[in-house]
Amino acid sequence: MTEVLYLLGKGRSGSTLLSMALGEMDGLFAAGELRFFWRRGLVEDRRCACGERITGCAVWGAVAERLGDLDAERLARDSEAVFRWGAAPRLLLGRTRGWSGFERWSAATSRLIEAVAEVTGAEVIVDSSKWPTDPGVLGRVDAIAPYALVLVRDPRAVAWSWQRTKAHHDLEQPREMDRYPAWHSALSWTSRNLVAGLAAHRSPGPGMTLRYEDFTADPGAGLAAVGRFLGRTADVGAVLDGRTLRVTEGHTLAGNPARFGGNEVTVRADEEWRSGLSPRDRRLVSALTWPLRKAYGY
Repeated sequence: MTEVLYLLGKGRSGSTLLSMALGEMDGLFAAGELRFFWRRGLVEDRRCACGERITGCAVWGAVAERLGDLDAERLARDSEAVFRWGAAPRLLLGRTRGWSGFERWSAATSRLIEAVAEVTGAEVIVDSSKWPTDPGVLGRVDAIAPYALVLVRDPRAVAWSWQRTKAHHDLEQPREMDRYPAWHSALSWTSRNLVAGLAAHRSPGPGMTLRYEDFTADPGAGLAAVGRFLGRTADVGAVLDGRTLRVTEGHTLAGNPARFGGNEVTVRADEEWRSGLSPRDRRLVSALTWPLRKAYGY
């Protein structure tokens, strides 16, 4: 079975930064958001973090070759049905028997994970999809040994990030990413993290929680903690020089445009929300995310 580390939680919580750092550790491969492989990867043939189109990428092109002749459009539709809130109760309860779309997607995903491991030689694949009821986390996909890491960030910082303008850079022509009002981000932050915690508890594999603020305050200690969680000894010095993350060419699929970065990334907390988020939105987010926010120490 292939070990897969699933990063769970709400988007804009630092999963791109964390996965980039983890991808520099021996034996780990940062795959990006694997739930989008079928649609954004094979159907739309978007760009990998290396700059090449997915089918022309040295890694993902080789993965696609190993998968053979699959109906990518159908699998993309199956994936979209699996990764939606309406399917969450069914997945949490394990009621997937007779669900033909899930069975097709699950079988294809088993082959995908095996192909990624073969091509990259990775012992652990990092999937930063963040979907709380990912079937892989719940042990519903053969050939996967899951680890569930719930990554949490201050909901006010998350709300501010979803108000900022960012663009998809994996398209031929950059397109602005979706933006959401503060109330939407607050409710989504609560629901995502609550369900992620439940999924991690129900996962057949081990689980842990990591706060973005703790990781950025001491990235070396954060990487070492994740290494211990995976049962590995992390050579943090080979990855970090103080707060500077040495990044080799990445091959992440989908995710934050920061993955198209340079050779060095400074690991630091983004505190722009403290001046950017309006007082009204700050009060609104604080009210809507209590008491879970307090439980996480915010």
